[in-house]
Amino acid sequence: MKKLFLLLIVLLPLSVNAMAYSETFRVGDSVTVGLKSDDDNVGFHVLKESASGETYVTLIYDGVIEGSPSVYDESNPDENYEATYILDNSIVGKKLQEVINKDGAKWRVESARLLNENDLSNLNIRKNDAGIYEISEKYSFLAPVKDSNVTSEMYNYWTSIRNTNSATTAMYCVTYNDNRTEDTGVWATLESKDITSITNNSTCAIRPVVVIDKAYILCNNTVPENVKTGVKDYIIPLSALLITASALIVISKKKTVFKEI
Repeated sequence: MKKLFLLLIVLLPLSVNAMAYSETFRVGDSVTVGLKSDDDNVGFHVLKESASGETYVTLIYDGVIEGSPSVYDESNPDENYEATYILDNSIVGKKLQEVINKDGAKWRVESARLLNENDLSNLNIRKNDAGIYEISEKYSFLAPVKDSNVTSEMYNYWTSIRNTNSATTAMYCVTYNDNRTEDTGVWATLESKDITSITNNSTCAIRPVVVIDKAYILCNNTVPENVKTGVKDYIIPLSALLITASALIVISKKKTVFKEI
């Protein structure tokens, strides 16, 4: 009997993980993540669908991180350095890594980056006839959250998408559409920002895109009945295991009876 309960203890975490990986998360789903620990409830939205059986899911952070606003990168003539569009080598990229790898508060993510061109392509977000990327109501979760108490650079956020048509090195920033109406339905646009100016460099906020293990998702707020959280995570698999355990005990007792006969 003791061995049986030890087996339950071993199998229980595996059963919980199996439940997590069995869930399908769809684009736009609002989820709560145990970002730094199981008690750290942080909001994200699903950026790319993750089917049942897949281990990881790509999410976009609901908000902007410390260090915002920031220049994307900065030229330094004294060191003969020109601002780069490459995220990993840029100021904004280094700030992002500092936040997710902060001592004692490390994010439980596989990777972190900014919104990129592949994300837009996967969502079928393309330039309109005027050559402007538009974010419609369908993907309103990508739009910045406007705060009238702060300047726009505090909520409009950088992407790692380069404007290849610009004469200078320029990056796109997701910008809240102040002229949005019910007719147009454009929640945000991607505006090109020159990152080469030394005296008046552009600044935007930092909004991470992360890849995370599904086991760290505490709840799907869009479809709450499909994702069990907290104690419920343990009740269902535990019940199944206890039923199995009871069956094994009955079988064991029957074997003993037959031996005695």
